[in-house]
Amino acid sequence: MAATRAATPLIAVGIGVAAILIAAPVTGWAVVRPPAVILPALLIVVVILRPWRWDDRQLRAIDAWAPSGRVVWSAALVVGLALFWFVLTRFRSGEINGVDFTVYFDRPLFQTLQGRLLFVESADDVLRAQRTLLIIHAYLALVPLAVLYGIHATPLWLLALSVAAVVAGSVHVFRILQRLGAGSLLAGASALVFALNDNTARTLNYGFHAEVLYAWFIPWLLDAGLAGRRMPSLAAAAACVLVKEDACMLLLASAVALGLHRYHQMTWPDRLIFL
Repeated sequence: MAATRAATPLIAVGIGVAAILIAAPVTGWAVVRPPAVILPALLIVVVILRPWRWDDRQLRAIDAWAPSGRVVWSAALVVGLALFWFVLTRFRSGEINGVDFTVYFDRPLFQTLQGRLLFVESADDVLRAQRTLLIIHAYLALVPLAVLYGIHATPLWLLALSVAAVVAGSVHVFRILQRLGAGSLLAGASALVFALNDNTARTLNYGFHAEVLYAWFIPWLLDAGLAGRRMPSLAAAAACVLVKEDACMLLLASAVALGLHRYHQMTWPDRLIFL
């Protein structure tokens, strides 16, 4: 009965948040900062649910909650659509880092289709202009992305990929916390925080940056490593190497974390891959 009574105001809060975040940019009122809307909404939700009054039976039920794969991916889709809306509206209003996004990623991918591999036409630094981006950083993962521009040359590909990387990383964070025995509620909260925290927001302010792919590949690596899946682990590590030359630092940190957690459980083939 209590859950039924709480459902209506919770739905109303959700509709109100969605209306503000969607309608404000469309009407030209403002590009709303999500925390300014979401934080008050979360406080209202806490007041409605009153978790301090939950009994042991309710707490045990929450602790035992285990969402299906369909629920997890449905939630990921909702979060992805919300993030893409934020990124798209900021892009349309000119509130992203246009230098990095356009000069070093969007245009070089288009130039790759013209036979000039990741060619930088003009830049904020004259030493970086009129040469390949690979001289600056080893962004090898960008090369296959030119195929998307062959389908249709639009920067929207990069905006979507940026969001997809963050959402995919969130799903892996959820699985990592589950594998560590944190429970689905804490795992879900951690995944949501991963997608909506300040560091993610600063990354998405670029529209796209090659390093946003780390938000996908590193959690993927940790998830596969904790599950003892060798081929996905190797694939994730290889994907990290293709992002940038500093991947070695992230791979070292990931290897240390995995080694401390499950080194004694590894078989000899696992240890060879670890090394």
